[in-house]
Amino acid sequence: MILITLKLFVMIMEMLSIFQEAIPYHRDHYNSAKYKGHLGIYGFTKKSLNQFCSFNASILEETEKLEQLRAISNSAKINMVEVSSNSFGIDTKEDLENALKFFTKE
Repeated sequence: MILITLKLFVMIMEMLSIFQEAIPYHRDHYNSAKYKGHLGIYGFTKKSLNQFCSFNASILEETEKLEQLRAISNSAKINMVEVSSNSFGIDTKEDLENALKFFTKE
């Protein structure tokens, strides 16, 4: 039997909820599972931003390229809410160009 603390369990569940790839991953290519996307909007107090900036990037953050995993790995509190959105990521120059076209449509 493996025993973990409630704090560790909550941290693991928070991490699993924001990974880039589908979790669980269906080896048999089960396509009817429902997954949620991630729309990141960050707000910090001065104190929490200074604290966040003092944290080293975690292995999970480096792997997933999700900075909120740095906070979770350092036991910082983050909040999540569910929203309806047709948002899209802007991670490359091409993504930015597409976003500019989308938002400048008349």
